[in-house]
Amino acid sequence: MTTKQALRRARELALAGDSDQAFGLLRELAEAGSVSASASLAELAAFRGEWDVVVEHAARLAAEPGAVYAGNVFDDMVRLLALAGERGRPWDEIEEAASRALRARAARLVDRYAKWLRALRALARDQGSGLVDWPAWSWSRASRSTDTEAFEAAVAKAPDVRPDLVDDPAGMARHIFSLAVCYAVPAAMIEQYFSHPAAMDFECAVKVARGLAAEDPERAWSVLEAQVPRWYPVDHAQVAPVALLIDPALRPLCTAERAAAVLATPRGPLA
Repeated sequence: MTTKQALRRARELALAGDSDQAFGLLRELAEAGSVSASASLAELAAFRGEWDVVVEHAARLAAEPGAVYAGNVFDDMVRLLALAGERGRPWDEIEEAASRALRARAARLVDRYAKWLRALRALARDQGSGLVDWPAWSWSRASRSTDTEAFEAAVAKAPDVRPDLVDDPAGMARHIFSLAVCYAVPAAMIEQYFSHPAAMDFECAVKVARGLAAEDPERAWSVLEAQVPRWYPVDHAQVAPVALLIDPALRPLCTAERAAAVLATPRGPLA
């Protein structure tokens, strides 16, 4: 079996819910030199609470982001390194990982990657001070102020803008949900989500759970749990919905028991 075939097999096992076998195979591949395998291994290790493994293997991808094709894998690795510090790994270890990645890629790092690594290094040098408000938690999410008036105007125009959805209640609910996201109206997101949950996907569930997490954490988790099978990777290296761990609003919901249940749930193409 070639490395490519073995990687595919390991990731299929992970997505099918056999995390133990996947973990062992990914570790073998990573130790044999596959940086892409290290990224997948770091994701599984984070859900298993093996933060020493997270640091070792997330740091490898951080130093070689070209080993995968989707930039959000790199983003996730940097965030997992920060989370490893929060979960008890020495901050000096995290700082060294960030510094090593910067040194390794000094001449080839695009500005965005360098920005993330410098932010991680600064956080680690401060021994995690300011971790709660660390800006890198939300850099990849557009941030805008709520504009209820503009949202309501857009909803009023929806039948004219999308006449194809007038007789498609589920499709219209998804369209209005997108408008609620665009104009940052969490209450409308929640309303539309529960009006037609079958029309929504995992990313919709994440947005709704963020809005529910503070006041109704159990309901927030139930929303996420129901959608785990519909989570889908955008890069072959992705084997688990890391947003459940790295999103500050969702992280408290994902207990060790729930993290284990997520890994045991078939998801994505293997659901």
